[in-house]
Amino acid sequence: MTLKVTERDKKILIVLGIVLVILGLTVGILMPLAEDTQELSEKITEAEIEKQEKEMKVVSLPGIRTREEQSQKDLAAMQDKYYPVMKSVEIDRMMTNTAVNCGIQVTNMDIKMPDFTAYTTLPNYSDLVYGTEQENSENTAFDGMYTASLTMNMTGSRENLQAMLDVTVSQNPRQRVTDFSWQKNQKEGSSEYTLSMSVEIYMYEDVETYVQKQLLGAVLGDAEAEESSETEE
Repeated sequence: MTLKVTERDKKILIVLGIVLVILGLTVGILMPLAEDTQELSEKITEAEIEKQEKEMKVVSLPGIRTREEQSQKDLAAMQDKYYPVMKSVEIDRMMTNTAVNCGIQVTNMDIKMPDFTAYTTLPNYSDLVYGTEQENSENTAFDGMYTASLTMNMTGSRENLQAMLDVTVSQNPRQRVTDFSWQKNQKEGSSEYTLSMSVEIYMYEDVETYVQKQLLGAVLGDAEAEESSETEE
């Protein structure tokens, strides 16, 4: 049996061959090329977004520097209300000198230094700082401030002890008297009194140290946010 191929069949076979060649080119070359082109386009888009973000940061840099400088000035003005961070011996010397200037004798002083790993939170204290009642001032955290607590016993005349108490109270907001009590000395013929006074001393870090800590905290926070975002993706 002989298979006769007509001219029409030849034309059909030629057309099918061309179609197969085109399909082969599409699957083997054009589709991978299209995928590469799409991937390249996505990379270009990501690069453009990253470039825009960097350009925005560069544009905003002068404003950031201006705000940083103003923040340092505001912080320095705020810190003028408080003491710089002191050692216990410096606090002892300061309070003893005040007592001597008031003409009284310090018989005992116990100083508890702050935990420098945490800042102080003072209830209702922003009212004292600003001189007026503040909204939501019940628990106001003052970043950068530490509190040293001391109890001191002093003897002297009632007038001189009262002067010591008045001087200490006048140091608000850097000092705050949290408790005090009077007692007349029991020694016969003595006109002296004993004043027991508890005081909190508020101290601020210097501006440069505080700003460096805040900047470091911001950098670490951004790094953690980026790491968390990458993990979610």
